[in-house]
Amino acid sequence: MRIITIIITLIIAIPWYVFGSAGINSGAVMEQMTGARGSGMGEANTASGSGVNGMEYNPGALAEMQGMEILMNYRNGYVEDNYGGILFGMPIGENSGIGVGIKYYTTGDISALNTLLEEETFTGESDLIVTAGYGMKVLEGFSAGIAIKYLNTTIAGEMNLNTIAGDIGVVYEHNFIRGGISLQNLGLRIGNNTGDEGMPLVIRGGISGRLKEINWLPLEIAVDLVNYSNDEGIKVQMGGEYKAFENLAIRGGYMAGYDERTFTAGIGIKIGLLSVDYSYVNGTVLNGSNRVTINYVFGEADSIKK
Repeated sequence: MRIITIIITLIIAIPWYVFGSAGINSGAVMEQMTGARGSGMGEANTASGSGVNGMEYNPGALAEMQGMEILMNYRNGYVEDNYGGILFGMPIGENSGIGVGIKYYTTGDISALNTLLEEETFTGESDLIVTAGYGMKVLEGFSAGIAIKYLNTTIAGEMNLNTIAGDIGVVYEHNFIRGGISLQNLGLRIGNNTGDEGMPLVIRGGISGRLKEINWLPLEIAVDLVNYSNDEGIKVQMGGEYKAFENLAIRGGYMAGYDERTFTAGIGIKIGLLSVDYSYVNGTVLNGSNRVTINYVFGEADSIKK
């Protein structure tokens, strides 16, 4: 109960002290998550995620690498936009791990009339994000991590913006309960001809529980609270993962406070060292979004750490 109280307090309080007035925000792609496992659980992955798969939500998850792994994500948006990326991670020593990744976003082609009233086709916006992160176990049951992200944004094929963002996060585990807090896109700006615009700063706090640790039920449940600097109110993300069989996971989730999405569902299949995950996020106004993740682990963690 104490963990839950701390998480709620920090999510409400930190934006006032760290971010101040948010202003106008850019780089909205930095709020978007592409992984299928997390989205299948309603994006409640701040505490539940581990290894390179959890780096999007909390860099503290990098302290729990299962081995050298490569992960590929793809997500279609709610209209014609698309996201994708590739991540690589590996353990360093006994108690730490690193992760690097590239993620892209594009709105697709847009047609418009130029000053000569001629129709032109161009990409409305395209983003490229390069991420490098490090996580380590600092105390018994307590891990912390940091990630640096470089963002390049091209708008209408002409305006080019560049910036660097930073994430920090912690994970605490005690028995079958895990808690996590992360601060994303800290203290950075995008500069352009019209002045500076604030980045989409995000506070995440979550708690998860693995019920299999206390009884036979192979179920994990998770709840996240999320605060966006460019949106009002606190969002609630909740979900669960049920291991129907050793190599089959079924997931579901609910997202409260969002205008464009509410329910999520997903499935995960593991074949040896290869995992394939799929999730669907419904669209309340626009089309739903499909996400696919392919993850391969190169050997066991113990052999790599040696």
